[in-house]
Amino acid sequence: MSSISLLLVCLQGVYKKGRFLCEYPADNGVHLSHLLGIAELAKKFRNSHVVLSGGPTQPRAPGISESTSAKGFLEQKDSLPCPRGSLLVDESALDTAQNIVMGLATLRLAVGWQLPIREVVVSICWGPKRRRVDAVTSLLGISDRVHVVPHDWDGSLAFSPDALRAGEAKFVEESEDDVLLLGPKWEAKRRQRWHGSGSYESRLDHFLAHQRIRPWFDLIGSVSHTNDISKDQLQQVFGKAIGPFS
Repeated sequence: MSSISLLLVCLQGVYKKGRFLCEYPADNGVHLSHLLGIAELAKKFRNSHVVLSGGPTQPRAPGISESTSAKGFLEQKDSLPCPRGSLLVDESALDTAQNIVMGLATLRLAVGWQLPIREVVVSICWGPKRRRVDAVTSLLGISDRVHVVPHDWDGSLAFSPDALRAGEAKFVEESEDDVLLLGPKWEAKRRQRWHGSGSYESRLDHFLAHQRIRPWFDLIGSVSHTNDISKDQLQQVFGKAIGPFS
């Protein structure tokens, strides 16, 4: 293998004891269908590695991350998307921007930096959320390496498609000038979303312990708005932390 083809799965709920727990229970079936489609997606794109990304977000399942529960669900259904050694979990991310960055950081901690990343296939449940991924990857300078594949391309499978689309349009408008969601409003939402067994801050310890990745988290932790950092600086620090890309 001369390069890495990554499938990065952005998750939105926790599977626990036969039940899927998420913000909108009426959409449980769509989320489970999304999970069951991951193996076929990995086969289609011939991904060498898969990262399941999502932290412990559900108050009814404290201490259980979206990513670990998804892995357990796929094992239960005999639907693993790749060999176990190439299937990784990121239990830290609490929003889409973090899914992208922490998912990639999780990959690097596992495989090192010798091989370049050739492509990143980002699997999301809802098509209307694609604009979030596009905005983040464009800002980071990797959009030419990223393929976004929604499970439901236009949101029509949602219990309330109009509400989903309207909510996403509002989010895009509110986050347009803070793409990485560094402002206090977004930080408060992440803290509210965290239901881990450890502290909110400690979820980043494994990233901060690595000298190559830490500068990225130090940089974004030093400001309260994405626009406080120049695009060139963001891309430079991100590239050193996560690159190379080919």
